[in-house]
Amino acid sequence: MKNIFTKTKTEKKRKHQMSKASRSHSKKSTSKTQEVEAEDLYLEDSDSEVEEVLSPKKPKRKSSSQRVATQSKRGELSPEEFNSIVNDIVRKALTYQSTKKILTREDIVRTVFAKYKVNPRNKFKNCIEEATARLKKQFGMELKEIKTSPQKSSFILLDYTPMNEDLKVLPLEGMTHDEVVVHGITFIILALTSLNGEAIFDDTLIAHLQTLDITAVPGQPSLQVFIDKVLTKQYYLRRIILTNDNGTKTIKYSTGARAYAELGKDGLYSWIAKIHGDELAESEKAMFKKETENMLKENYDEAEDANLIDN
Repeated sequence: MKNIFTKTKTEKKRKHQMSKASRSHSKKSTSKTQEVEAEDLYLEDSDSEVEEVLSPKKPKRKSSSQRVATQSKRGELSPEEFNSIVNDIVRKALTYQSTKKILTREDIVRTVFAKYKVNPRNKFKNCIEEATARLKKQFGMELKEIKTSPQKSSFILLDYTPMNEDLKVLPLEGMTHDEVVVHGITFIILALTSLNGEAIFDDTLIAHLQTLDITAVPGQPSLQVFIDKVLTKQYYLRRIILTNDNGTKTIKYSTGARAYAELGKDGLYSWIAKIHGDELAESEKAMFKKETENMLKENYDEAEDANLIDN
């Protein structure tokens, strides 16, 4: 009986030790598993960082103006950037032509070169030359530079289609009735101004127009506004304010730079003669040209600005 009791006690002790060892092993296994998992997590984080270094996110695509600005910091323009600037100049010139608004150098610098953050120095001339070439090739128009003042350069668009010497009237295709009327009144005003010695007082001009029964202009508040505000802004006429001895002011109009640029040096007189069915004699052309050059050079300094005098 004693042996059986001792054996039973021994077996219980052995089972207790085995159970304890099993629990200890389980704890060690759990600890190792946690260490392995923690190591795996560390490796995964590390791999993630490596992937971000090797495969960075693609940067946002820059706009054309941003690309030009980046390139211009190095003082040069790529062909793509040069093309963008030239295209903008072409679009602006065509937009201004629809209202015959003068396109100034300041307009181009402020709205085109500033948009791309480009310094126009050493780039403006090349861009203008390329824009002129494209306008001539694609639209049959010429971007011509005129001087609206001794210090300011401006640009206008001219129809590059050569004039047909046999034409008795100016081409009016594609124009509305009102546009044809405005066009005709403009030409009459220029003719009266030119035949009056390239300059005419406002009251004299209005009187001549009233004699021709021209008292209003389609789309304009009045004839006076059309002459004083529209034609002068389009540089068909140049507005001159004279101060009289008694302090009063008198307004006088002279032929503007656009008129000379569009019609040529003696083209205006030739067109006037064609309307009357007569050709000007060479002596008359020479006389008109000489008087015009002297008058402009002496009073208004516009002969050279309008490219009227041969260099």
